[in-house]
Amino acid sequence: VVAVIGIGVLSYTVPRMSVFSVKRISVEGTSAISDLAVRRTIDPVISHRTIYTMDASAIRSRLKVFPFVRDVAIHGHFPNGLSIRVTEYQPLALGVAIGSGSWLVARDGRVLARVRSADWNGKIPKVVIESGKLSAGQRLGSEPALNLLRLVPPTFPGTFETVEVFTPGRRAKGSSGKFDMLAGTENVIARMTDGPEIRFGRPDRLEEKLAVVERLLAIYGPSKRASITYIDVSVPSRPAVMG
Repeated sequence: VVAVIGIGVLSYTVPRMSVFSVKRISVEGTSAISDLAVRRTIDPVISHRTIYTMDASAIRSRLKVFPFVRDVAIHGHFPNGLSIRVTEYQPLALGVAIGSGSWLVARDGRVLARVRSADWNGKIPKVVIESGKLSAGQRLGSEPALNLLRLVPPTFPGTFETVEVFTPGRRAKGSSGKFDMLAGTENVIARMTDGPEIRFGRPDRLEEKLAVVERLLAIYGPSKRASITYIDVSVPSRPAVMG
């Protein structure tokens, strides 16, 4: 009985000994948020804690308040070290919301941060967000423009500069100046960087339509892409190319 009690006392007191109190903290994987911001955020939940009594879930929950934080890995190191590995979201698109400014948006629709549009023009595709007012940490629903960008395969020969969705009753004019229509349904139109305009038509069968565009671009080759005004894959079985 004495031995069991002794083991119980040791198992309780040893992990709480001051020699194991967290003193050394290393933070890795951060670029959008500073190490100092990470340390200040977790300080209240590691104060007076040891590497054995720290609450990893509480640390993770506090850090996920930052919109850029996608995941957090936490490890204690004998005798008093703590390492935090942060995995950040990468922006998929620059989302422009009327009346709400420009925002970085991740692949899963998470709104990351408000930015100056001029700082990101040409770096990632620009899309118009129809969801209205945005805020950091918000998660967007089914936006056709984002759905298209998510489906672009890594083998696709080029990048999109803009992706626009024209809604019913809105008159749209393509960048070529030759496309003018009164849409009867949503129409997705993308402009490639150093390439043609791509008309996807309705926001359905996007994966199939992207495959057709990829095949056509491969047939024409990089040297002839600049001579293409637009590629229309609104009916993927009957694509049209305007030179």
